[in-house]
Amino acid sequence: MERVITILCMALVTYLPRALPLMILKGSMKNEILVKWLSFIPSAILSSLLISSILIKDSEVFLAGNIQIIAIIPTILVALRTKSLILTVLAGVFSYFILSRLLFFL
Repeated sequence: MERVITILCMALVTYLPRALPLMILKGSMKNEILVKWLSFIPSAILSSLLISSILIKDSEVFLAGNIQIIAIIPTILVALRTKSLILTVLAGVFSYFILSRLLFFL
C-alpha cells in the first residue's frame, strides 16, 4: 500500500506543475502576440529533442552509419503530405525497421 501511495504522490507532483498554469491562465490570455508566440513552444521543444536524439550519441555528433537520419526523410514526407500523426509514426517505425534490416544483411 505504501508503494501505491508513493506512486500516486509522484504522479501528482509530476502533473501539478503542468496542469496548474493551464488552469490558472485559462481564459485570461488576452495578448494575441503572446498567445501566438506560446503556441510555437511545443513544436520548438519537440524539434530540439528530436534532432538531438537523432544526431547525438555518447555526447558526440553521430552521422556516419546513422539509420535514423535516413529514416526521418520518408517520415517527414508522410507527415507533410498526410498531416496524420498515426501515419507519420507508422512511416517512421516502418522506415527504421526496413533500413535496420537492410543494413543488418549488408
